[in-house]
Amino acid sequence: MKVITIVLCGVILNSCAAFSRINMFTIDDERRLGRDIAIEIERTVQISSRADSISAYVDSLGIAIVNRCNLSKYQFIFKVIESDDVNAFAIPAGGIYINKGLVDFVDTSDQLVGVIMHEIGHVMRRHGTRALTRAYGVSCIIELGLNGVNEDKYYRGVAEVAAMLTGQLTMMKYSRSAEQESDHYAVDQMMKAGYEPTAYADFIKKLISIKTKNSRVMNIFSTHPEMGDRLDRVNEQIESQE
Repeated sequence: MKVITIVLCGVILNSCAAFSRINMFTIDDERRLGRDIAIEIERTVQISSRADSISAYVDSLGIAIVNRCNLSKYQFIFKVIESDDVNAFAIPAGGIYINKGLVDFVDTSDQLVGVIMHEIGHVMRRHGTRALTRAYGVSCIIELGLNGVNEDKYYRGVAEVAAMLTGQLTMMKYSRSAEQESDHYAVDQMMKAGYEPTAYADFIKKLISIKTKNSRVMNIFSTHPEMGDRLDRVNEQIESQE
């Protein structure tokens, strides 16, 4: 794997709209970074046992989605966090984390499928590393790879980067276009895989109706603006593809 160097890209590049789509991470870099970030995350949160019924349920849904959608680019892993907060997030290269509070919050399994599909969309569109490139590419140098690099030094360096970025990734504020991409991905894949896409619209509608009344409805959409606009776009997509 080649050494990636994220260097000063220049004020002009950073100000360009196209910069938001630039990704300085290769797929191999992304996979390796994702593994190390997962280690850091799981040091700070309590992950449900695989034997737990909710964990097994989420894992079975995730595996079914991967199989139905023929997702082979990344190795997806689905884990449940012991938290009552209504939240979910994805990390680069296929780690999907779902809070128990979210599982309790949804009304149907297809609503949960919609949320998982949305998070998978962030992974497939590489929004995490694109956001990191945008946020840190102008000020940081990150080396990933073993070509000419001592392996111990590599792991120490990546662990430090993962520790520094964990908070950023678990509360990632994606751009409006990234959220729209993931919404579109979720609806499109749900329809192709035989799930009911209106369930995803119902989930968004439920969040809109109660998020101001319930402090447990946290990061999954509370940090995302224009929820009404996103709901309209999801409904329009469903109508156009039926």
